[in-house]
Parts: sequence; structure tokens; C-alpha cells
Amino acid sequence: MAIVWYAIQAWLSSQPIALMLRSIFGKDLEKRILNHFGSSNTNTFPPHKIRHFFTLKVVLIPFAAFGFLIWSLKRSLGKIALSSLNDFKPEHSEFFWIFVRLPMFCMSNFAALIINAPDFSRFAKIPNASLWSQLTAIPLFFAITCLIGIIVTAAGYEMYISLHWMFLKNF
Repeated sequence: MAIVWYAIQAWLSSQPIALMLRSIFGKDLEKRILNHFGSSNTNTFPPHKIRHFFTLKVVLIPFAAFGFLIWSLKRSLGKIALSSLNDFKPEHSEFFWIFVRLPMFCMSNFAALIINAPDFSRFAKIPNASLWSQLTAIPLFFAITCLIGIIVTAAGYEMYISLHWMFLKNF
């Protein structure tokens, strides 16, 4: 599944880029821009060479997340404005467009996970070894991450009296 997903994404993004490059350099693009990498591409890292980076990340990220949660709750004096998170009341077509966009938002969270699933399970001793660990760990940790995000946002509203769900709208 990861190969199919990555192949589709690569093809979809390559078409406009190829069109843009042909517009600039003409139809003889392969003659004008030579492939200097050669046939053996050597700019990838095997997983065993960067495993310490991922180990460090696994150790530091929970401390950072819970530290941010504790900081925001302490700064807001323990008050969270959960009722402020539901001020938005969509009506009619806007309400239905939310349901159209919702599956895409959910899938975008899992896209990297779907692509990397074979990497997680390729070192397993039996084919189904990663099934139960991923089946329990992924929903649990996604729920904890979402809960931290909701509480930090509610505490942030208590501190700043402003919701920053889409911070680009504020600029």
C-alpha cells in the first residue's frame, strides 16, 4: 500500500513540474539537464544508521508535549475555556462541506504513517508481529496527542482570549 500511495503522489506531483521544466527548457529536457547522480543513487540512509536519531526523538517528544501542556495550564492558572472551542456554529451548506473535508483531514494525519508502515514492520520476526502493537498504540497515542492539543488550545484561549486554529488568518 505504501508503494502505491507513494507512487501516486510522486506521479501527481511530477506532472506539473515536468510541464514547467519543459516550458522553460524546451522538449529536449533530457539532453539539457544531465543526470549527474548515476545509476546507483547514494543519498539514502539505511535505518540502522539513523536509529539513534529516532531513539532521541522518541525520548524527547513526550517530555516536550507534556511540558507544553503543564506550561500552558500553569500560565492560565489551571483554567481552561473548553466552552470557547465550540463558538463556531456552521449552517446549511457550510455544515455539509465540513463533512466532506473531514475524511481528508483524518487521512492527512495518517498519510505519513501509511507510507512508513512497511518500515515499521520490516524487521519483525513474523509477518503479523506489528499488528497488535500498531492496532493498540496508534489510537491510544493519537488520542493522547489530540487531548493535549485541545487542552493547550483551551488554556491558550483563557490566556489570550483568541483562538488560533488557523493562525494565517490573523496576519
